[in-house]
Amino acid sequence: KNLGAKYEVNKKAWMTSEIFEHWIKSLNTINHLKCKKILVLVDNTTSHIVNEELEHVKVHFLSPNTTPYLQLCDAGIINSFKSYYQKLYLQSILKAMDIGEQIPRLNIKEAIRFTSEAWRNVTSQTIVNCWRKTKIVPLIEWN
Repeated sequence: KNLGAKYEVNKKAWMTSEIFEHWIKSLNTINHLKCKKILVLVDNTTSHIVNEELEHVKVHFLSPNTTPYLQLCDAGIINSFKSYYQKLYLQSILKAMDIGEQIPRLNIKEAIRFTSEAWRNVTSQTIVNCWRKTKIVPLIEWN
């Protein structure tokens, strides 16, 4: 079933090179079908390995000294995402309480659904504003 997000798991709940490679290749396939090319910015963690050049995904490894700047970006985007996620979760609890049901335990399916919906609610303007604050991207018109 399509939950709006891809889901992979491993025993330690860490990103592995296999999961990363599978994800990057699936992005390449998706963007091939859309006739688009995208840029993916990643840090230099050992799991971020790209063994082949992809036609529709360019992977750019950030310099180690960008971390303090990207934390500004993370803060705004993650705060927005978390707010939407928490709102969805609380709405599900209130809905159950209103109809007299037991408060549901959060399961993986619901967590993925909330994650997907919360991400769709993070606006492009929020992302642009965060990138502006980092000053990593050259000053250009953001229209």
